[in-house]
Amino acid sequence: MYVDNQQYQPLPRGTVLQFGPVHVGIVGYQNGQQVILNKSKRFGRPVSSLPEEFQGEAVIIIRSPQNPQDGASIEQNAWNLIQEGAPWTLLDNCQDFVSRCYTGQSGSETRGLVVGLGLVACVLFLAFGSE
Repeated sequence: MYVDNQQYQPLPRGTVLQFGPVHVGIVGYQNGQQVILNKSKRFGRPVSSLPEEFQGEAVIIIRSPQNPQDGASIEQNAWNLIQEGAPWTLLDNCQDFVSRCYTGQSGSETRGLVVGLGLVACVLFLAFGSE
């Protein structure tokens, strides 16, 4: 099994895929076989996964590299992070992994959304909850 585009062409190295509601990973190739490079909560660290591990999950292409050279660089960044093996945490998750591969800096949209909603709830509680 492999993940492809709508024209049934293999995805370029460095393509970001979303599996299910929040998990993301980067397309890579190892010995000609497609793999998904991701920071796995299940394994507690960054790993190389076969696409079959995500079978049954909705898959969305979220981001593609600008060109093959960028894709190779993004994929290499992912392999380097896998080698480093930093553990999965709420403050260093799959979205941070992908962000670091693309930009060199952490970033998690889901965490940002949760924190933002929490701040809004706190402000509303302070404004209306103490009356």
